[in-house]
Amino acid sequence: MKIVPLEALKPGDKLARPLFSTSGQFLLHQETILTNQLLDRLMKYEIEHAYITKDISINLDSKTFIEKDHKNKVVQYIRESFHTIYNHPINGNTFIVEQAAEGLKQVVGDMNKLVKQNNDIVSLLSDVFVFDDSIFTHSLNVTIYTLTIARELPFTKQELEELGLGALLHDIGKLKIPKEILLKPDRLSKEEYEIVKHHTVYGYDMIKLIPNIPQSVLRCVKEHHERLNGTGYPEGLSSDKLHIFSKIIGVADTFDAMTTERVYQDKRLPHEALEILYTGSGTLFEQKYIELFRQNVAVYPNGMKIVLNDGRKGIVIKQNNEVSDRPILTILEEQGKAVKETYEIDLSKHLNLVVQKIYNE
Repeated sequence: MKIVPLEALKPGDKLARPLFSTSGQFLLHQETILTNQLLDRLMKYEIEHAYITKDISINLDSKTFIEKDHKNKVVQYIRESFHTIYNHPINGNTFIVEQAAEGLKQVVGDMNKLVKQNNDIVSLLSDVFVFDDSIFTHSLNVTIYTLTIARELPFTKQELEELGLGALLHDIGKLKIPKEILLKPDRLSKEEYEIVKHHTVYGYDMIKLIPNIPQSVLRCVKEHHERLNGTGYPEGLSSDKLHIFSKIIGVADTFDAMTTERVYQDKRLPHEALEILYTGSGTLFEQKYIELFRQNVAVYPNGMKIVLNDGRKGIVIKQNNEVSDRPILTILEEQGKAVKETYEIDLSKHLNLVVQKIYNE
């Protein structure tokens, strides 16, 4: 163990003791492995030094697609814009609603720039497995996933803007669903589920009167729960009747819903969610969009701590392009004890190893 001043801490350092501010506020647990994102946040507190272990050295590539503080601000802006659209039915004065819609277009433009600037696979899931029932956070996540899939497709700038806006607005109709149903901790009854399914039509009706709203955006809002084989809702449309945008958003929406902790369902491990998508390949979802998702989104982002099926614990340090569900790890523990010397494992070369769970100790 050694004591290190705040400015000398670096990504990959492991805390040997819990970290507190000079005022006594608890900040981080013992054995937390520092990332660039955590170090940026620590700069806001009065911290003189930290104790780190001397025997752990991790070369952590901790690039983050969108910093948490910025993401929180964007989510808050989405919240305000959604409520503006919901609370101001268009009755001759369209200015307020038009301004809200223009603001959301700017959000899409900003996210599209980030996606284009990030040549590596997108690491978005740093907050995954944290409870979040917010349709606003979900809407932003789905937008980023959708634009990430679309960057590999020959869409024009205008088409990307419309696709992104459709993704951002896809769940706005849930504002009309009673909270006691949306936040119900138990399984929904058949009647309650039918009410929830109406969010697609509610959303469509909510935004269709916005001046100059593209038809493609309206279709995304209404069709994102439709499936290729006609088993989706609200109209049971089959593949040839669905807009291409709706098919892409369907993949992004389903993955984010499965990997987020909700009151009514346990989250799934990211690779499990991918497997479920693949199970529906060709019947529910277009396989090429699932493949593009897998190739371009970091299913297990750098800095995430995981347990393998053989009991070893490690931290994700690097991504494998093309196989984002098989990252490179640094092993920290084996047989229940800290290793004397850390070492790396590339999961793409050890197909017998799979992630069993994620931990935050």
